Amino acid sequence: MNTKEVSELKKRFVTDRSCISSLCGCYVNGEKEKITTFHETFLTLEEEERHKYFEIFKKAMSGTFGRNLFNLSFPLEEEEEGGKQYRLWQLWQTKLQDETLLQEFYDEIIQNTFYDGNYLILMMFDSYDVPARGKDHRVMEEASDEVYQYFLCCICPVKLAKPALCYEPSKQAFHRRENEWILQAPEIAFLFPSFDDRSTNLHETLFYSKSTEQVHDELIDAMLAAKPPVPAKSQKEIFQSVIQKTLGDACDCEQVLQIQDTLVECMEQQKQQQQATFDDKPVEWTKKDVKELLVSSGMEDAVLEEFDLVYDAMLPDNTPLSAQNLMDTKKTELKTANVFIRVKPQAKHLLETKIVEGRPCIVIAIEEDVLVNGIPVTMPKNQAGASLTQEESDAF
Repeated sequence: MNTKEVSELKKRFVTDRSCISSLCGCYVNGEKEKITTFHETFLTLEEEERHKYFEIFKKAMSGTFGRNLFNLSFPLEEEEEGGKQYRLWQLWQTKLQDETLLQEFYDEIIQNTFYDGNYLILMMFDSYDVPARGKDHRVMEEASDEVYQYFLCCICPVKLAKPALCYEPSKQAFHRRENEWILQAPEIAFLFPSFDDRSTNLHETLFYSKSTEQVHDELIDAMLAAKPPVPAKSQKEIFQSVIQKTLGDACDCEQVLQIQDTLVECMEQQKQQQQATFDDKPVEWTKKDVKELLVSSGMEDAVLEEFDLVYDAMLPDNTPLSAQNLMDTKKTELKTANVFIRVKPQAKHLLETKIVEGRPCIVIAIEEDVLVNGIPVTMPKNQAGASLTQEESDAF
């Protein structure tokens, strides 16, 4: 799936477009005990309740690919009878109407979800009469290619609201609100089958993780048997380690800034290429792509001799990475134990590293007013009225 296909489904989460038929769930406490289960016809709910559920469903398909959303493929053996995909296919075929299958599904999630607290396993089944698209990619509402049917499974924390004083209009006074258990936005969710190329793809699922630091490998392995993606935070840390270990002593400030510039250029070129071809698929980078990035950044062959060994040690299975996760392209940060500097990308040229009186220094050229703790300050001037050079400033 891609961003446009996700957006197309999310736009249907309104009363006059939705065709959600079933809504079911299982409420679980912190001891992994079922508190209650329910199964309802979605359209019979009050309108305000439907809106609240729509918000949850939208959250379960939010974020960006490579950070919160992932396309996961099933191993072929899992599509045989008894496999993980086969079990999801049974739930899909029965439109979540088989109570025995649902209870078995709940039990397996409970056994493999390591969440400290109460949570709700929330599921819904939806049907979408997919409008056709012309060669110009315009949607033709009156023409339909197929009916796409899918279910969405969300795991939502349920937390106790904090005590508070609330106004009661009938009594015209404030009184203590009773503690209530409030349903939160989903931490994990997945959609089956995938809406790939605006059509049903039984071989993939769309997986959502609210956290960019962990993607709940244990649940992906137990429920989907798919290869877990590398979390966004881990991708960044792996890339940083690869750069540091590959370049060694050659890993200086100018070199890292050059890699950042090259990464921005590569991402912009990929974006323009996608726009030209109407391709909105998430862009994934392999080891070859990362190496080409370093070569384009001016790395010499002698420096890159260690790259393959370092990369294979960090990612032995060559799991694809997302370019947007490798490095922050919207700002530049320099940190020491006592100093933190953040610079806008367009102002990186103001940064320099110099040896001043035998000491390595970060030099920042000043081209505009300076504020210290919010107060405008006057910078030292030389006799000609210009700002002092670095050497003059040190002497000053």
